[in-house]
Amino acid sequence: MSKVRRFAVKLIVFTYRKFLLLLTWLRRFPDHDPTQILLDWETPEQRHAYGSLSAISLPEKTKVLAIVPFRDKWQLTQNCLRGLFRQELDNCQLQIVLVDNGSQEPATEQGLSQLTPPTAVDLKIVQDPRPFNFSRLMNSVVKSHGQQADLLWLLNNDIEIPSHQTLRHLWEFTTTTDNCGAVGTTLLYPYRHIQHLFVAPGVAIMGAHPFSGLNWQSDYAWFQQARPVAAVTGASLMVKTADYLAVEGLDEDLPHSGQDVDFCLKLQRLGCVNWALSRETLIHHESASRSKALSLQDSEYLYNKWGDFLTANPYYNRNFSRWSERPVVSLGEGAFPWRAYCR
Repeated sequence: MSKVRRFAVKLIVFTYRKFLLLLTWLRRFPDHDPTQILLDWETPEQRHAYGSLSAISLPEKTKVLAIVPFRDKWQLTQNCLRGLFRQELDNCQLQIVLVDNGSQEPATEQGLSQLTPPTAVDLKIVQDPRPFNFSRLMNSVVKSHGQQADLLWLLNNDIEIPSHQTLRHLWEFTTTTDNCGAVGTTLLYPYRHIQHLFVAPGVAIMGAHPFSGLNWQSDYAWFQQARPVAAVTGASLMVKTADYLAVEGLDEDLPHSGQDVDFCLKLQRLGCVNWALSRETLIHHESASRSKALSLQDSEYLYNKWGDFLTANPYYNRNFSRWSERPVVSLGEGAFPWRAYCR
């Protein structure tokens, strides 16, 4: 495709998105809570899912394995570990596995040598210098260290954990909710705007983060309880080890992007419900450690693998346009023309 034609496609998409945004605003005026549209347009599957909350009693003891891959940028990893080290464990046994994916900077070596985790936390450092493949890094650690863990917590090293109760809230929710799949949290940019509520699959290429960039307001309707969603980001994702193994972990044919969406769709196929623990807020220094550039090869693979289950998922209302990251009314425009947009 010529540069002129590609520019024309992007201009058409941009203009159409703005039109849908204006139309939605006019229809919902004067709604001062932008997240209310997500609740007004919940699907039957989402409404039904609320009945599974707190359906199972809390186990006496739970073992959680937190997996944190990194490559240099030691300050980010150190901040992530500080948040993990101060978590309230209660009846939770925490093991942390740091996956060093080819670090070379002296500051990283020095930082690793000076780590002093709390006595209640089991910390291990694994060397895996192979070319970056997020899925393979996670699967390898689960295979070698996760067999005895009840829950897995996949974490990017650029995540900060401000609250000392986050782990407890995550593992209690995951273990007491019937048919619980992947559990994510609200992620905020360092300047306290929203980065991630959940992932809307098949929106604006592989998946979008609705309301990304919006000023975070804790009193918005969305944040009043946990929400059933199609998918959550792998930047912070908790799941039962048994379910991780049942769907054969992350797809290693998706090395750079889309593996979290794919994983959540596999859990849906297994009969699980994915949840966003909306009240729990983490800070995400998005792509401070690695580029977030989407891979067209990964996109092609994901679309071919899932088809309509990606672009018309039952946990994201079909009345929402797939052309807009911000939830807006659809006029029947169909799937986002990502191939024409990207090429």
